[in-house]
Amino acid sequence: ESVIQASDIADNPGAGIILREDSHPHIDHNFIRHNGHGPTMEPGVLIEGSSSPTLFGNIIEESGAEQIRVPPSFASGTLLTDNIIAPQTRDKKAHPKVKTQ
Repeated sequence: ESVIQASDIADNPGAGIILREDSHPHIDHNFIRHNGHGPTMEPGVLIEGSSSPTLFGNIIEESGAEQIRVPPSFASGTLLTDNIIAPQTRDKKAHPKVKTQ
């Protein structure tokens, strides 16, 4: 079981964290910021395929695309309650979003 904990994951041209296929990592208490501003705009966290990570206590902001991108089958309900997900824009009326692929 993999763990990414208490890390500052920043300034990557691609996604800050990519979770693929059958992985089940714990992503806890990280500061994930300003990722995905390369040639193609990417999210701060990219969850693909059948990956089922646990994300808790993370701050995710300033991503090139959405903050977190998940597959349609991913149960994303706790992502917004257990993490601090910044709105996409600096507009105070904007609400945080988790986008499905």
